[in-house]
Amino acid sequence: RWGILGCGRVSADFCEAFRNVSNGRIVACAASRSRRRAVAFGRRYGIKTQKCYGSYEDLCSDETVQVVYIATMHSFHKEHALMALAAGKHVLIEKPMGMNAEEAKIIIAAARHRGLFLMEGVWTRCFPAVREARRLLARGAIGRVTSVFADYGKRVPPHRRTDPVLGRGATTDMGIYTIASAAMAFGGLGLPSRVAAAGVLDQKTRIDVAASVSLVYGDRETASLHYSKLASTPEETRYVGTDGVITLSPGHCPTMLRIETNVPDGCGRRRSRTMSFPLPKVLPGQHYNYRHSQGYAYEAKEVIECIRRGATESQEYTLDESLAVCHTVDSVLRALGVSFCPREREKACTPPEDPSSLVEIQIPAASYASTVVGSGNFKKGIGNRTNADKPTTNDEEDMWVSSARSSAVIIQPTRSMLGNSKKREDGDEDDVQIIREPTRIQRTKSNPGISISRNDFENSDLEIKAHHFSL
Repeated sequence: RWGILGCGRVSADFCEAFRNVSNGRIVACAASRSRRRAVAFGRRYGIKTQKCYGSYEDLCSDETVQVVYIATMHSFHKEHALMALAAGKHVLIEKPMGMNAEEAKIIIAAARHRGLFLMEGVWTRCFPAVREARRLLARGAIGRVTSVFADYGKRVPPHRRTDPVLGRGATTDMGIYTIASAAMAFGGLGLPSRVAAAGVLDQKTRIDVAASVSLVYGDRETASLHYSKLASTPEETRYVGTDGVITLSPGHCPTMLRIETNVPDGCGRRRSRTMSFPLPKVLPGQHYNYRHSQGYAYEAKEVIECIRRGATESQEYTLDESLAVCHTVDSVLRALGVSFCPREREKACTPPEDPSSLVEIQIPAASYASTVVGSGNFKKGIGNRTNADKPTTNDEEDMWVSSARSSAVIIQPTRSMLGNSKKREDGDEDDVQIIREPTRIQRTKSNPGISISRNDFENSDLEIKAHHFSL
């Protein structure tokens, strides 16, 4: 019996995929900022209203819950994992396990001390294609593996690329998959003996948005990794051995495996075979936010099977391997010059505000009217600041607010901003963000949800210092 801690889009996809799991059920959920959000989330997945909690502590105290799935922001993982373990719950926690290897070590120690199951949600390891690749590597189907090549890139909107407080960056969000791919082949050799990395850092947050990483294991095993939030990449993982090559695609959620083995004729020819591993079918009424999210069912089934046989970790992705990957992630971040701000240092990472100049704005999207609460010389309106910003269609409107004096503006979404969209929930747990630059709020008739995008308005002094919002 599962409890869902965090009611964001990743959790939503996990719950959708859970409909393909026959030997478990979701009985509770919790959203920290609003019980109303938890109730709305629970209604979609058949969770009783009395089991929809407005605090994570209440969910962890629920005696009917046996396993807690944690899908909150990275910087909260340690706190929430320890809370669930202290309550005697088994835990599946989204990657990364913690903000660094030290946090992961504490979480692992707590689980082992209590004899509870713990797994980091690197779901890739549970896909049938990856399990087959592990089997082929173990029996030496391509000889000794000498190198791994892995890439993972997709274009992410600028405001979602990095967050120094919540731990969001290219390495922690995407690079960890490529590093885990290398560890699958070379984990038995221990930590990399050498780590080199070059990347692109966001100019304002100084957090990585793309990187290329080279790892050396043992005396002659190498991994060449690339990941990016700036553009989509082919997304393949290749294991190159002395006798052939294994390719997985797409790399972090593969449904295809190709094995090429050398033909011993001295001509360099290879014999190729391709295997397909179709995802579970999308059932009527199912909606996923991310590609291949049906694969969460593989992960859930692995956790259930481990717990039922009394295992406290999965052999598909052991805790020691998780910790080793966390250490490698730390080394990569150091090489890139990236440093996250722990939540307890959030104030030190954010310029101090003058309380008298802090202004809160509520914008009900349905009426396109704004209410300004507080002090400041504000201008507000509907439409466009310049002709260059004029919408290309008639169903698009912009609402802008600018302040000449206020040092900060907090924009809080109201319930009416959601319109009639059933695909959006206010306050998405996995998409909390901090924006420190001018922002445009845009709404179209075809999409009653709200989208946020950067916009350099002419002569605008508006600077959004903190903004918690659901896309």
